[in-house]
Amino acid sequence: MDPWQPPGQPYGMDILARQLAEQADLKASQAAQRTCRLATARTTVLLAVGGAVDLAVTWSAPMPSASYTVEAVAGPGILGNATLAVKSKTAAGCVVTVTASLAVAVGGIVLVHARST
Repeated sequence: MDPWQPPGQPYGMDILARQLAEQADLKASQAAQRTCRLATARTTVLLAVGGAVDLAVTWSAPMPSASYTVEAVAGPGILGNATLAVKSKTAAGCVVTVTASLAVAVGGIVLVHARST
């Protein structure tokens, strides 16, 4: 036994090893956290068959980077079949293209969800 080690207390290297393990656990926990954003965009025009419109979406707070997954879903007011595609994305927002295969109502809502990868 080391005369400098108090009885019942871990030795200095044990303390250091525990602190390093705790730091590694904290970094792993932080890396596993994901950032999510939810936004809505409203179409303002009536689209005929084959017509398309780009909807700009701005997040309430920027994403950590431009590397994230975007899902867009037709919400209330979208009539018929509409194809939704992400045209571009930045940390601040994205652009979703709505293409109509049938008429799309004025004021239709597109729900957009972003999740960091």
